[in-house]
Amino acid sequence: MKLPTLWITSHGINQRVIDSVKKGTGFPVRDTELLSGQPVHAPAISYGILRGTTAAYAQAQNFGLDWYEIDNGYFNRGHFDGCYRISRNGLTCRYDAKIASKLPYDRWRKLGKVIRPWQHNPDGHILVCPPTEFIESFYGMEESEWEKQTVKKLASLGNSVKVRKKDNSDVPLSSDLKNCKCVITFNSNVGIDALLEGVPVITSEHHPINSWNGLTIDNFSQRNLYEADRLSLFKYLSHFQYTLEELERAKTWRDIFNLLGSNVDIPGFYSINK
Repeated sequence: MKLPTLWITSHGINQRVIDSVKKGTGFPVRDTELLSGQPVHAPAISYGILRGTTAAYAQAQNFGLDWYEIDNGYFNRGHFDGCYRISRNGLTCRYDAKIASKLPYDRWRKLGKVIRPWQHNPDGHILVCPPTEFIESFYGMEESEWEKQTVKKLASLGNSVKVRKKDNSDVPLSSDLKNCKCVITFNSNVGIDALLEGVPVITSEHHPINSWNGLTIDNFSQRNLYEADRLSLFKYLSHFQYTLEELERAKTWRDIFNLLGSNVDIPGFYSINK
């Protein structure tokens, strides 16, 4: 099997992340500007979904091969001293209760996060966090369509709705979460932040929260919003994100491929001890 290709772009964050992955794996690096040339029959690994990386993922997928997207972590996000999440054939991982039950708590404990008690605001507002234009483009969505349909449906059910866009940075999330009954987002990390603060969350199928609690706009009024085990989800997600220093180790990538159920079969790679 061919070695996975690391796709690099002109963006500084992408370059720094790919440099770390290169140190940890030794995989070949290719510039996304060369995508229009001879096709590369190999799994794809890159950071982000802009500047040609989405085309690199699509190329791998068209050949029936895996692609891996690296992006801001679920917790302790930040460049370049924060964490980066890694997912296979999608922009986030899916929650698996069987796997979660077998994972240790060490990575979660090291994050030093506090899980606050559930907030019970049955008469509060619902906070809607729409996807960015880049996410809409990636999933082939019409601009603002998800937001319009979500707000319309919630209003028809008699809910008080507040919309928070990603660029609304002048308003702290903590303010929008006050007296909040529930957060609804497409695939934003705001969902993770809200759960940590004790606010129930509904997401699309493109976020691990969806495969964890199964909540939707159609069923959340009949469900117990506070029954799902947040610690199990958080512990699980902590194993799907790493620092740049960790990404520079072959052992980290062995763990990643094993955890993601990847079929990467590279002679000698799994015997590297570092």
